[in-house]
Amino acid sequence: MKRADRFIEEYRKLGMTPELHFKATCPKCGERPQFVEPNTFYREMECCHCGHSFPFVKGGFSAMFTITGKKHLNDLQASESNDKVKQ
Repeated sequence: MKRADRFIEEYRKLGMTPELHFKATCPKCGERPQFVEPNTFYREMECCHCGHSFPFVKGGFSAMFTITGKKHLNDLQASESNDKVKQ
């Protein structure tokens, strides 16, 4: 998926690597199940809501980030402090 590759590449330039969880709309019940394994998708998907299996032809993704290290935590705390001052 080109969009996912571009998304990952842009964040890698910032020193971050997101975990992507691909998801699609179930044609039977309309829910949006996602693959549990990050950065992986399969040709077939099973809906965790209704149990229907369907081909993974197209879909979207959710991005998750892990913040590690003292520098990142300090940056996050500074950002939160700045947000509170602006309100």
